[in-house]
Amino acid sequence: MTTQVGALGHQAEIRSNIVANSECDFAYVVMNGLATVIACYGLFSNSPAVVIGAMIIAMLLGPISGVALGLVDRDNALLRKALGTLVRGVAVVYERRSFSGRSTARFR
Repeated sequence: MTTQVGALGHQAEIRSNIVANSECDFAYVVMNGLATVIACYGLFSNSPAVVIGAMIIAMLLGPISGVALGLVDRDNALLRKALGTLVRGVAVVYERRSFSGRSTARFR
């Protein structure tokens, strides 16, 4: 009986972490922006290792986990919040990509 109670507490902790990581906050925007700059540098220098490193830095797993949990639990509020965070993250990535592409075009 105590193991079930411990497991339920652990599940609740994991769920609350997923919900917290599904939010679009300052750290999420900054880290995704920096990951985009690093990935662009890796593409310009033809370095797959740098691109993979940028993928590790990007904070996209939290909102993706939030989408999955929202679908599994049928929690529409979490699903909308996580999808909104993903859309904002993609917008940040495209904006930074465009800026990096335009700024490096001047130096070529």
